Amino acid sequence: MGDLNLLLQALEAHRASLTAPRAGWPDESFSRLLPELPLFHRLGHPLRNSDLALHGDQLILEPASSKSSRVSLETDRCVFTSVGVAAYFAPAIVLAFGPLSDLRDDRISVPWDSKGAGSFMSWAPERHQEKIAQYSLPAAADETYLAKHLATCFQTWSRFLAGERPVAADAADIGVLRKVMSAPAQQDVLPLTTPEARYSSALDVGPKLMAVFVDADYPSTRSSEINTAWLETYTVLRRIVERRNEDGFHSLRRMARGRDLVQAAATFTKEYLYELGGELG
Repeated sequence: MGDLNLLLQALEAHRASLTAPRAGWPDESFSRLLPELPLFHRLGHPLRNSDLALHGDQLILEPASSKSSRVSLETDRCVFTSVGVAAYFAPAIVLAFGPLSDLRDDRISVPWDSKGAGSFMSWAPERHQEKIAQYSLPAAADETYLAKHLATCFQTWSRFLAGERPVAADAADIGVLRKVMSAPAQQDVLPLTTPEARYSSALDVGPKLMAVFVDADYPSTRSSEINTAWLETYTVLRRIVERRNEDGFHSLRRMARGRDLVQAAATFTKEYLYELGGELG
């Protein structure tokens, strides 16, 4: 597990090599609003118990199935979520729930996709494991670090929430965002600019569900049984979320076009933070 004080010291030293924004580092805004961010999760399969979800508001997210590539990283069998940004391009369903400050039990965060960073940076397995351990922080220490990290590298909420690339690199000992800044424009690096929060046990997000984003044209399979299960899931989720927020269900046509989902989620999150008095820049 990482040491918050050491990571903050390294980030502060890194800032000395950067040009600060004209108005100064926006630490206060990021520290105040980061705990209010929603978490996003891609639903990989239709709901197994639609009746229980509909009548009991129990929406259980199970840990991902075991993968050997995650065992050595100590991230195996977790529920993976992205913080503040829907870092997915063409899923069937993405759930928004939270806020972050209400989902602290069993949470560990890193500033980027834990698995993808290793491939992107071409880290050897040992180095990948070392970096995941170094930057993994439990709640609520992760909120403290991520706020300063995002304030340093993105400098405005609007830039981060829109899934744009950072304006400043991360600390030299990691270099993920530094490499992101020079990656080809067409390369999908969104998971690498979005913090990841993972949970090692199942999450019931029903009581915390804020919004649902669905691809209205998905799936297009030959199996009527699968199509029926997805449509049933859409209907149940719509009913659950609209009990709390009549504008919380977002049906998008062909998310596979690109950034439709990212933009819709960014608009939702910006409006939510504005209502909390957020100055997003």
